[in-house]
Amino acid sequence: MRGYHLVNVTLHCLNAVLLAALMLTAGVPRSWSAVGAALFLVHPANVEAVVWISQLKSLLALCFALTALLLFRNRPIWAGLPFVLGLLSKASAAFALPFAAVMAWSWFRAGRDPRRHLLSLAFWAVALGLFAIPQLAATAAMGSAFVPEYPDLPSHIRTIFAIAARYFAMAFGYGTAAYHELEPSSIVDPWWWAGLCGGLLLSLRIDWTLRAGREEAAWWIAALAAFAPISQWLPFFFAMADRYLYFILPGLIGGALLFGVAVRESIRWDRLPVRIVAVLCVVVLGGLFATLSVVRSGMWNSDYRLLKDATRRYPNGGTASFTNALIAMKLGDSDEAIEKLREASGRNFYLVRSFEREPLLVPLFEDPRFEALMRDHARRRIELAEMNGITSQNQVRGLARAYFLLGEHDRAIELLEASAREGGPLHGQVLYDLVHMRAERAELKRNPSVE
Repeated sequence: MRGYHLVNVTLHCLNAVLLAALMLTAGVPRSWSAVGAALFLVHPANVEAVVWISQLKSLLALCFALTALLLFRNRPIWAGLPFVLGLLSKASAAFALPFAAVMAWSWFRAGRDPRRHLLSLAFWAVALGLFAIPQLAATAAMGSAFVPEYPDLPSHIRTIFAIAARYFAMAFGYGTAAYHELEPSSIVDPWWWAGLCGGLLLSLRIDWTLRAGREEAAWWIAALAAFAPISQWLPFFFAMADRYLYFILPGLIGGALLFGVAVRESIRWDRLPVRIVAVLCVVVLGGLFATLSVVRSGMWNSDYRLLKDATRRYPNGGTASFTNALIAMKLGDSDEAIEKLREASGRNFYLVRSFEREPLLVPLFEDPRFEALMRDHARRRIELAEMNGITSQNQVRGLARAYFLLGEHDRAIELLEASAREGGPLHGQVLYDLVHMRAERAELKRNPSVE
């Protein structure tokens, strides 16, 4: 395991170096670029992306995207290869296309010949278009299976602005959580008002910098482009996550530093008190980020610490209900545990974590109320699959367990056999499930009373 974590940490450090280099080429002073890269390196929201072995795709995607943007300035033709590699690592690398397009616009306004860059951008656009066809289809199918309920279109729009505000707050270190559980935003939600006001201010700044041909606009637009896919305009189950900020932060950091470059003369940066205040702010923010990152990295060593963290952040969420059910079981209160599991189920938490695989809940397995809850989960999984189709082996495994729980043993095994023949990234897990289901079916046939 240490080798995998070492690879992630190394890539994250490389991304910080590439970000510093990109800011330098944009005109950010060397010391400022180092500070921006350091803040990105120790940012607490990035802990999730670096700690999760499965998030190697995010680290690679950002690495290739930043490499493409660095090459785009002077070697635009060569920049196409890392851009494509970034897309193949993770779709989030697509933010590099609008970033590069606005950079090219600023260079054109400065009098540079844009023809080579336009040719490169055309290649990027074609590559993204070809990639987007299967990607959007898969995302829509997967997301619609776990879509949150928005009462109406205004509520949906308000929630998008609220999520944007929460990510902006998270950029300053506030609001990180192991699991985020958001409710549709109401008209009185301060987060949506903050998002609306922030969006208007950012729009004004982008408009001014675009018209002025300033490269700062490219960084703000890059942040918006990175936010767009995870903004919930196309709803999916995990409405927010710390790791999603990984692609937004570079744009925010670079945009903020270029904004600082633009205004430093007006605040007389050469004055000693101004410099002292700036240095103190950087030291305090960097120290806070580093401290929070250390704390959060230790949290990922324990599954129950993650549950506790999410419960603290969202005390009324499905994670909190599930955690309270585990606490009730520790106290021997099965009635309370069942009630809390029902609450968690009502928030679709069973899609995040399988109740039947939790050791603390084993004493409930023979409880008719728990069995009824599991059968209800099984029926809901089947309904979702019938409505939206099956797009992954993980869904096949969950669907097979659902059919098996409802007594349709042959149907469950047929699904796993078909998935095993087709192959895929979870082939080993599929075979494991298949062997155990066949053995359990054989046991049930020998001893029907067990069922």
